[in-house]
Amino acid sequence: TEITTPTRYFFLGGALQAMSDTFREFAEALVQPAMFAHPEPRRVAIIGGGDGSSLREVLKHNTVDEVIMIEIDSMVIDAAREHMPQMSDCSDFEGSAASCFEDPRAEIIFDDASKFFLNNYSAGKSTKHGLFDVIITDALDPENKSSDLSTEIYTNVDFVTALMASLTPDGVLAFQIGTAPNIHDPKASKGVYAAREKLFNLLEDHPETTAMLVYEESHCGFEEPRGFMVVCKSENCRHQWYADSDAIDFEVYQRIRHTKSGENALSHYDGATQYTFSVTPKAWETVYCRREPMPEECHYRGLDMDTEIHEFDTDSEESSFYIKKDETTGEALGIFAATDIEEGSYIMPHDMASSFTISKESKDNLQENAEVMEEIDEETSEAFYDFLAFVEENGHATLSEGHKLSIVEVGPSSLIRAVDSADEANIGSIMPRPEGFKLPTYSPVYERRRGLLDVFLVATKDISEGEEILRPKAIWG
Repeated sequence: TEITTPTRYFFLGGALQAMSDTFREFAEALVQPAMFAHPEPRRVAIIGGGDGSSLREVLKHNTVDEVIMIEIDSMVIDAAREHMPQMSDCSDFEGSAASCFEDPRAEIIFDDASKFFLNNYSAGKSTKHGLFDVIITDALDPENKSSDLSTEIYTNVDFVTALMASLTPDGVLAFQIGTAPNIHDPKASKGVYAAREKLFNLLEDHPETTAMLVYEESHCGFEEPRGFMVVCKSENCRHQWYADSDAIDFEVYQRIRHTKSGENALSHYDGATQYTFSVTPKAWETVYCRREPMPEECHYRGLDMDTEIHEFDTDSEESSFYIKKDETTGEALGIFAATDIEEGSYIMPHDMASSFTISKESKDNLQENAEVMEEIDEETSEAFYDFLAFVEENGHATLSEGHKLSIVEVGPSSLIRAVDSADEANIGSIMPRPEGFKLPTYSPVYERRRGLLDVFLVATKDISEGEEILRPKAIWG
């Protein structure tokens, strides 16, 4: 039984790769986030992965038509099949072969992966292999310097360029990126993680990279948590990445093949697990902000506890603001300062933090329901339309491009009048967004602080008592 069977360890080039009792957690953490970040992965490539565990995870997806594994050493597959056959065991999956290596959807190519991609996908090259929806890099860790292949994969700009060229427009890359950092690490370009930082830099500089999303898994059996990264070619990837846990669970239900035993095909990965992956651990942010020069967004990691806060309160004596109304109609004309406000002060943070979010799918669903209800219940239909109009008037898109999420203000902040000129306004976003601002492809700060950067307001100049509060129309970019 599992309780009495000794753990087997799989080493490659002297480096521990997997353990018999925790290989499922590692393989699922590497493969499944990337597979579910793509809307419908059909063609997948695996770099390395000779133990078969990554192939096993890919073949669980019923959308997959073809998997190409590029493994440099046939002995790796032979050793894994003989000594750790459970890592490539597909016998329990409906419609699959007993061994994942024998699945009709799988093709094994024995070749140097770097040469394979350079020879087939470099500029001007034509290939018989076609483009891939997802590529899984299951090779040695970037800090492992004993392998030339590892060096090529993580530091060769031509290889990274060929890798990106081999992806479809919605393509996704997955990397295992070694030991996760901690908050005491030096800047990433120094020390044992320099190769990983080099890979990050190459991907950040590539014009087709739209997002780089890092995450950790601590249940892989290693002494320290393992780091992983999903790299997206399309902004839509973020929409999949930040999907609600129940949406991911539904995707799992739709995509993952049933088992003959009735057991769940996935041991560890589900919607809640993906939710934890979507929250970037703080150490990645800390190390990122040790870059030189320090990225601008690193100045906005949380609120300054010494900065004044000005809130709206229904008790006029406690409130920093008041609503001025038209004497005839009673209509709100705007928000005005009830006290002097210093530049840099936080403006209505409680109200802004109370904003609600609504997805594009929810808005589309409400629109459809409103149209259906027009002939059934006109009053209900009008309520739907009124709500959608309120969302349109008081909502703005999240900073995360591709997320398809709107943040809707519901408090007095929604009554703040918007003006064309930023010079005329006296409040703005907590982090200034110059014209043409674009989200960096890699920034743990933005991924961790989306809520803060999406809603918080500050005074951009000194505001005198009795002065109207004005925001620029382009405040959220």
